Amino acid sequence: MGYSERVCHLCGASFNVARIRRADEAADAAWMYYGYGFLDGRDEDDGCGGRSTADTGCRFGGRESRWGDGEWEHLAGPRCVSEQGYSGWRIGAGELKPMTRVQCILRKDETWTPEPDDAPYEAESKCFVTGVSQNAPDEFSIRRGDFLPVRHGVSDTNISNCGEYGWGIPFHAQCFEIYKRVCVRRFGEVDIDALWELRELEGDYGNDGWDDIERCPELQDCRQQWWQHEVGTEWLVADPITIPFLQQKLQNPPQLVLKPKKPPTQEQEQKQEQEQGQSNSAKTPDATTAVSDTNATTNPSPSPTPSHSPSSSSTTTTPTDPFTRLSNELLAEIMLCLAPHDVAALRLSSRAFTHLPDLVFKHFIRVSMPWLWEIDSLKTTPTTSAPHNPSPAGNPSSSSTVRANSSGASLRSSSVGPRFRYRDLHAALKPHSAFLRAQLGLRNRRRIWGDVVAIVEKVARLREQGEKAWEGRRWRDGEDAMEDVAARRAGGRRSLAGGRGRIG
Repeated sequence: MGYSERVCHLCGASFNVARIRRADEAADAAWMYYGYGFLDGRDEDDGCGGRSTADTGCRFGGRESRWGDGEWEHLAGPRCVSEQGYSGWRIGAGELKPMTRVQCILRKDETWTPEPDDAPYEAESKCFVTGVSQNAPDEFSIRRGDFLPVRHGVSDTNISNCGEYGWGIPFHAQCFEIYKRVCVRRFGEVDIDALWELRELEGDYGNDGWDDIERCPELQDCRQQWWQHEVGTEWLVADPITIPFLQQKLQNPPQLVLKPKKPPTQEQEQKQEQEQGQSNSAKTPDATTAVSDTNATTNPSPSPTPSHSPSSSSTTTTPTDPFTRLSNELLAEIMLCLAPHDVAALRLSSRAFTHLPDLVFKHFIRVSMPWLWEIDSLKTTPTTSAPHNPSPAGNPSSSSTVRANSSGASLRSSSVGPRFRYRDLHAALKPHSAFLRAQLGLRNRRRIWGDVVAIVEKVARLREQGEKAWEGRRWRDGEDAMEDVAARRAGGRRSLAGGRGRIG
């Protein structure tokens, strides 16, 4: 069958990922796909395609290997294009090294007893979680003593993405953290038994344990018999949890450039009102596009502008528009109850929603970007109050108004000085934005979150089916599992060897 790599059961990326260090980095910032060593510069296939060092900026330095013989180490230059490992100029050692380590789910045996550090979800489960390996796996095995801490006496194990021999289910500890978060959002608890059961039901040779979960194209290209370290794919294996300076980066996103717009003439306003009905029947645009683009053209001020005022409502909206009677706070409350695409449709129906307060963009981030859980811990700059419409007569202290006012500076504007805006952050975090593409770990977190959501939906269906999903099947161990695996192979199941983008 030949060499084949096991992959993270959650994100689909290999653990056997190499790095070529820069000349100014420590020796341990380089390692090969097996987790140690370095790229030998004398290797004819060093991955730079025969390019000269003048083109790539690479260097070669003498270094003694762990076996005691001297070699020439390939040191990455700024334009290194080697596919034998990722360049130290493109991804930090601290971002990549954690993604070479393995954590596992194993089934409890009859000797299993609780330990003080057990998580609540392990107590009632049929499975438990191991420690984290300190090195990359050796094809399908974790070396003895490599798991730290040693939990429930397990210091080593074998791993597999398909249900064979009762081996452990491998994943990155970082990806498991995302799985736990998605599970809690979906079920209110963490379900590890379902991962084991789904592997038993669906795991097969030639895949990563999931036949019907669509991975991103870049992952499929890299995940061959050996991981292909293609330039530009570093983000696929960047640590999605520990992201350096994330708080600082989120608080300083690139600001939107809002072009000033001349106020419309009376003739233009009348024409806009006539076209209002036509736009209502048109197809609703993409939510984020409609929200961001409209603000960029209608709100030249860096600060949120009140959505309307009593003196201007008769000239900017139709007389029958009921939303013009509402205060800014109540308009904001309405938008906070809606999904982004619903807000986009609402803005086509009423010009009272032309200008969105900054708090609404924080709501959009929460709804459409749940993978950014740091959003609630951002320390934004306080701002001064701006005039806003009073509450409707007869209801000066409604609960909605109090709730809106308690949101603090998000609904208010600052007259002077730069300040943080959720609007800028929302725009910066769009899938193809330059800001997000530059944040390797955050970009990878977004990808993994989507894959894990799909996995958790399979968990939900399994929980609904209950015992029906296991009719004619059993939890396999030892000889039973070996007999089942032999039957699969005899049945002509596809081999792992050389399968492009499909690794077991």
